[in-house]
Amino acid sequence: MTRRRVVALAGALALAGCAPRPEPVVPATLPPPAAPTPAPTAAPAPLPAFPVVPEPLLRVGLASNAASYELPWGDWLLRAGGRVERQRLPATFTASDGTVVLSDERGKRSLPPPVEVAGAAGAPVVLAGAPYRGTLALLVNGRGTLTVVNRVGVEDYLKGVVPAEMGPKVYDEPEALKAQAIAARSYAERHRGESEAEGFDLCATPRCQVYSGIGVESPLSSQAVEETAGEVLLFDGRIADTLFTSTCGGRTEASPDVFTTYASKEHPYLASVPCAGETPDELSTTLPPEKRPTSLLGVRGRALLAAAARTGRAYADLVAARNLLREGLGLPKGGGPRTLQPPAVYADLARAAEWGDLSLLTEETERRLAPEGWPEEARAAYAVALRFQLGGGTALPVARVFQPEEAAGLWAAVLARTGDAEEVEGRLAALEPGKVVLKTARGRRELDLPAALALYAGSGDAWTAVSRLEVRPGDRVRAFLFSERLGGLAAPVPAAAGLYDRESSWSHWTRRATGAELMSRLKERDASRRGTTVTAVEVLERARSGRARVARVTTDGGTFTLSGLEIRFALGIPESLFSVVRGRSEEAGPIFTFYGRGWGHGVGLCQNGAFGMALAGKGYREILAHYYPGTSVGPVPAPPAPPPAPPAR
Repeated sequence: MTRRRVVALAGALALAGCAPRPEPVVPATLPPPAAPTPAPTAAPAPLPAFPVVPEPLLRVGLASNAASYELPWGDWLLRAGGRVERQRLPATFTASDGTVVLSDERGKRSLPPPVEVAGAAGAPVVLAGAPYRGTLALLVNGRGTLTVVNRVGVEDYLKGVVPAEMGPKVYDEPEALKAQAIAARSYAERHRGESEAEGFDLCATPRCQVYSGIGVESPLSSQAVEETAGEVLLFDGRIADTLFTSTCGGRTEASPDVFTTYASKEHPYLASVPCAGETPDELSTTLPPEKRPTSLLGVRGRALLAAAARTGRAYADLVAARNLLREGLGLPKGGGPRTLQPPAVYADLARAAEWGDLSLLTEETERRLAPEGWPEEARAAYAVALRFQLGGGTALPVARVFQPEEAAGLWAAVLARTGDAEEVEGRLAALEPGKVVLKTARGRRELDLPAALALYAGSGDAWTAVSRLEVRPGDRVRAFLFSERLGGLAAPVPAAAGLYDRESSWSHWTRRATGAELMSRLKERDASRRGTTVTAVEVLERARSGRARVARVTTDGGTFTLSGLEIRFALGIPESLFSVVRGRSEEAGPIFTFYGRGWGHGVGLCQNGAFGMALAGKGYREILAHYYPGTSVGPVPAPPAPPPAPPAR
């Protein structure tokens, strides 16, 4: 490099080193980012108001010694210690050290009793799968377990009592259900608070009156409760003690003869009254009676003959009845069977109904059921009659001659299959001039009464034609109609004629037990009773109705007496209205057979009798006045005013 170039380069470097340095570039300082605005916190949804149970309120003990209470999934409100909280998870409640312990998947915690449970959206509360109106209160009892109490309005409570005590599917008379509603309401108000020591008013079992909640409610029984709302039975200005029983067996009993704590002076309305009182009505006919009984097939046939204005005593009568079948089928009139021998009757039946090719209606195996000597047409027609069940529960004649009305019964049965004949079963509701009213499964049916009417009394397959038939409202009857014309009425002879409770399955009963079995029952009631077998049972005193008031039991270990309601419970029989027969078996020793009637204690309203009175057209006030003489229906009386405060000194 030349000197000049070196000097020039050195000078340039010197100039560079002397030049002022530029200010360093400092990046702009940004303000710190603002803190994110928190999303607004949603306010917790307000709890629904805890349901208010309608007044007057009743506390019903559903369980008095429960080890636990299971709350299922749902939307529930819990109230304890003045606080209300929501519970959606399933939970178990138990008692511990005087508190109620709630356990769910979040753990355990103690709540002060009582703990009250309610549906958040007005839903029913639940105990062991059964729904109830109102709320449930969980109490800790002196045994260290839970008492579960349903807090419910009286009217809602009754909707779960009336159908449990008198099921409306069977007892479907509104007036009987109203009587039961008033009896149940009166009982609840009269006995309110009797179980205060347990933390409730009434139990839910037969010891008080059966209460089953929403699960048994029915529109018919609920209507009875609503239409009698607030009404109770009164005696001398106080609510009557309205005991009631299922079936009284024809007569109720005075309370002191069953319940030793009930005095007649205080409960004169719990008297012994007959479960009867209806004057029988009478049906009559211009048709002559028959001395010989007939089958139900014959009853149908005689009703057809009556519809044809015939008696069946002449050949022309049978032809007229047969022609009703022909007319119903749209066929020309014709003759009739020339004899009443079975082959002739069955062959003529095939021609009358014009069944055509009989082999199309039956199989060869069916046709073999008829006697081999019969003509083929008769055998085939008999097989068709069996297949179409023309006997209607009656064995068709094969080895004997037909009665004229039985032959007509076959024609009536064919008319029933084609819709031109009808059998209506029901109960007599009313008998009016020229009309009869039946209560059937489809409602009330009014029928015109012709002068010539086949009237029958009997049962099963033995019926007798009569010229006069005595019936009472509520009796079961069967009507036979042909093209809406009434041809006959048949009335079974009731098991307990004239009694209001005659339709009860407990109108009679039989029980049998060995002496050892009776001894076992007696010891279950009282372990101090000595012996291994009962050797004698004697009724020493009977009450007005015939119920055993005092009985003596002898065992191989001694003798003791039973009285009142204990007779029924200790002997394990349905009622104390009974007789007893002592027998002996080589294997079992003494054997006792009890014949009796009724079910229950027999005091107060007879539920089956109330139903019978309602069938007879009686209103609920009449029913109650009959079984509780001297009482009246009215509103719940106001509680007595408290005594005035003493004057200030």
